[in-house]
Amino acid sequence: MTAMHSTYVVMLLAICACVIGAAEIAEPRPVSPAYAQAHPRLLFDGDFVTVLKDRARQQPDMWKPVLAAATRHIAGVPDEKTIREGKRYDKADALFAAALAYRVVGDVRFRDGAIAWMKAHCQTDVWGVGWRENVDIPANWYMYYIALAYDVLYQDISEADRRIIVSGLGKHAEAVYQSWLHETKIPYDQNHTYVPMVGLSAVALALLGDDPRAATWLTFARGIMDKCRLVLPEDGYYYEGTGYWEYAFHWHVRYADLISRATGEAAFDLPMFRKNHLYAAYLSVPGAPYLFDIGDTGKGTGRRAKEARFGRQGMLYRMAAVHKDAQIQGVADYLRARGGEWDDPGMQFIWYDPTLTPAAITTLPTFHHFPDFGVVSWRSSWDADATVCLFKAGPPNGYSAQRQMAALPGWRPNAGHVHPDIGMFWLYADNEYLATDTGYSGRKRTRDHNTILVDGQGMGADNNYWVYSGFPDRNIPYAKWMGVRFTKLHLESAYAYALADWSSVYDDSLGKLQIQRHLFVNKDVMIIYDDLHGEQPHTFTSLIHADSAFQSVNPSLMKAKVGSANLLYYTLNVQECVVANAPAIIFSMVKPNEGADEQRGFQLTVTSKAATKQQHFVNVIIPTKGDRPDPQAVELVAQDESHLCVRVTWSPSNVQTYIVDLAWKQDASVGPVTW
Repeated sequence: MTAMHSTYVVMLLAICACVIGAAEIAEPRPVSPAYAQAHPRLLFDGDFVTVLKDRARQQPDMWKPVLAAATRHIAGVPDEKTIREGKRYDKADALFAAALAYRVVGDVRFRDGAIAWMKAHCQTDVWGVGWRENVDIPANWYMYYIALAYDVLYQDISEADRRIIVSGLGKHAEAVYQSWLHETKIPYDQNHTYVPMVGLSAVALALLGDDPRAATWLTFARGIMDKCRLVLPEDGYYYEGTGYWEYAFHWHVRYADLISRATGEAAFDLPMFRKNHLYAAYLSVPGAPYLFDIGDTGKGTGRRAKEARFGRQGMLYRMAAVHKDAQIQGVADYLRARGGEWDDPGMQFIWYDPTLTPAAITTLPTFHHFPDFGVVSWRSSWDADATVCLFKAGPPNGYSAQRQMAALPGWRPNAGHVHPDIGMFWLYADNEYLATDTGYSGRKRTRDHNTILVDGQGMGADNNYWVYSGFPDRNIPYAKWMGVRFTKLHLESAYAYALADWSSVYDDSLGKLQIQRHLFVNKDVMIIYDDLHGEQPHTFTSLIHADSAFQSVNPSLMKAKVGSANLLYYTLNVQECVVANAPAIIFSMVKPNEGADEQRGFQLTVTSKAATKQQHFVNVIIPTKGDRPDPQAVELVAQDESHLCVRVTWSPSNVQTYIVDLAWKQDASVGPVTW
């Protein structure tokens, strides 16, 4: 180690002894001197290369995608315009694949292609035109992957090329650092916060000894990342939806990987890293698109199969390896077997632990409650023909967020990717997505979801990108969402029952409300009973969405044919309601609160005939496969304060009567539904 290098290490040890403004967070460990002397160091050391060579021979199904990505990478360096505009920033993982391929197979084409790619980017002054250039997403992806490749190829880079790469990385790292330096209100829950900090951390760790600013960058990034980690959910749920879980959450895993190697911290010892596989498992569905595309995921309707996917399941392999958890490994294998593209195959290759025997997905229960976020998932089985349901009744950042807000007065929560969908249900059955979501939008509207409107109004700052905070227009106290909850819940393999209350989420001008929904689901039937009250008369509306148009079969039955299945929607007290169906028009996304109206599937509304202080909706959903006959009759047999009775007649010899005990007590020894 040179004298100059030693100076930087001493400086780093001193600076890293504290974290800016984070008295509520444990003192971080310093980077070890041994770590700062060697390359490679960011993801593995030189000794691990032998392990990787053996793994490439023993795990060809894992290695072939790495070689394929590396081969694509060396086919050509992007031109300056492409680099500046960040058009292919999310393909930067191929750079790491090329560096890794060189280390494993020794083909100099991979080395030379990776170095040429790094030089071209580091000689370009702007990364990501139109993306808060040089400081946001494209720049951060470039920083991270160039840092990794620089570290892996360190011994093979000439001094002239090193100066170009170090200079370029340093300029872009400093731009990110300066852009955040004076921020006092930070959205620690937002990927536009933690992704830049991971990129900055990677560059700082890679350039220790090469750039005197590296220690300062690392200390600053760690100070923010400690807070971003503090606000991670406690039940494994990812608040931004499955799309941003796949796209963004892996950066938290990358940071934990980097900092645990650099300092020896147990950076994966957080509930999120132990439980996140449950989110992946229980928000999955048996067939394409393989997940419930809730939140800002894709554009809905016919585009789900392309846009809603699990593409970076490799992060689960890292969590499995760290915790030696067979169940996490099994969930990762289950998702990988679903098909789809391989994103970041190099990372998946090094994170995968082939010595860890996976637990079969069937060892998980067929139901799960995420208590921090108030989301229930139930499925009839783990088989390909399963009926799968989600039901949501929880606050946007989880119940734990209120406690963390008190500990972090500088936290400005940003639930911009969370929709006003409290009380909503999703249903997948007969290999089709039946009760759906409308997808990524520029303004979040309650009417776009399977929930309740009051006098046509939705929840929170409705028709705004930031529904739950309302900023920059107005501030909504988080306490408004803390009253949302499941007041009763019963989950078993045969069925799920939940009673949700989200009375507090509507505008105060509507007066006191009681908005409650009983939901029952088994493999064949879903019953939704809405119990709605106001201290003044209101019109109440219950909504449901499908990808195909609803057709009226009779006054109480609307039918939507979705692929090879049918969604039958029965309004059993139709005499009290007005049923209407139309295209679902949402506000598509260009930028927050900027876009245009666009059709996304179809919407069915069930609305009070007149303003009333009390409204009950009794709706039944029955999924049927193409050749399966519809029921001969679906009837409301009884409805009072204590019981709901629904009869489904499939044939004279096949009659099912469902009795829901509305007065059921949570601590009862038997469940609330019989049939």
